[in-house]
Amino acid sequence: MYRTSTLLGTTSRFAFLVCLCCLTGLAGFSQTLVNWPFGVTGTSPSTVNANTTAPIATYTTPSSNTSIVSSRFRAQGWNIAAFDATRFFEISITPNTSYSVTITSVVVNLDRSANGPTSYEARISTDNFSTFASIGSGTVTTTAANVTLPVSSVAQVTTTVKVRIYFWGASGATDLISIGSAAITGTVQSPALPVQLVSFQGRPVANTVQLNWVTAWEQSADRFVVQRSTNAAEFIEVGTLPASGSTDGQRTYTLVDEQPAEGANYYRLKQIDQDGSVNYSKIIAVTVRADQPSILVYPNPSDGRQFQLRIRNLTAPTATLQTLTGQTLHGRWLKLTDTEATWQPDTALEPGVYLLLVGDGAIRQTVKVLVQ
Repeated sequence: MYRTSTLLGTTSRFAFLVCLCCLTGLAGFSQTLVNWPFGVTGTSPSTVNANTTAPIATYTTPSSNTSIVSSRFRAQGWNIAAFDATRFFEISITPNTSYSVTITSVVVNLDRSANGPTSYEARISTDNFSTFASIGSGTVTTTAANVTLPVSSVAQVTTTVKVRIYFWGASGATDLISIGSAAITGTVQSPALPVQLVSFQGRPVANTVQLNWVTAWEQSADRFVVQRSTNAAEFIEVGTLPASGSTDGQRTYTLVDEQPAEGANYYRLKQIDQDGSVNYSKIIAVTVRADQPSILVYPNPSDGRQFQLRIRNLTAPTATLQTLTGQTLHGRWLKLTDTEATWQPDTALEPGVYLLLVGDGAIRQTVKVLVQ
């Protein structure tokens, strides 16, 4: 029994993920990062992504007898009955400084001599095989065929990625494995940035805009600055929230723009690292309609003694408060101005979730409020 462990990319830092709701994206389409055609350039790769390096392909066996014949890289020494961790074919790729790689597959063209090794297992590692993941196994035939080995365990890593294919089952020490080509496919990410942004969204609430964003992880992040524009070109600062610093867990942030413009408002996040470097999200648009009735309750959560309401386009609103089971609670409604009102319960509310029902003629709106 041999150990298999999942590999995780640990030092990649900022890749905006594409989402339907105006998110950022750094991911690219998989492509051939390195290709060893054998016979064209010997054991050296002929294609290497400009932001990576790759050495020659090698065999490690008790036999030193390797050769390239008819554009196929051949080796002896597979006359063992079962898997042996000391006998393998190896290729590798290393991202350049500040870049990371995601591997999606490894493709090799295999065949063997009549009595050559009959079985293989492929493994991949980002720490020189202190840990590894198995990416495929099977049989080797005497007819050359491409074998595609899918990879899902190597994502946005900045260390050397090694692939080893182990062979066994040959009849004699001189029986051959033959590899016609080998290739590593995937993507190379641009210089590492400090935050992985999962989503960035905005919605109008009363006469404000509520902005929410979620990060999957953060690395040395300092703060987020929300910026607004009316033309998607010139931006002003709306507000700032501190980042979580360095964390592998998901974080959710909310900021309210108290003074959006009527019509289209364009927002972006300015993310500032602890070393002062700056990165921007893509721009999202939120439309504020001046004629749309709306209600904002604040603070929410509250202490249960009084609710402040910001109302818009409601002429003579009234409000009632209910529990989630439909029980109506008594209190006082006071409209202070055309846009401000309060609702005060007769007695302080117990912690929990309540429904504030606001009506004005045919208009009915329900706001969920939380008492802590």
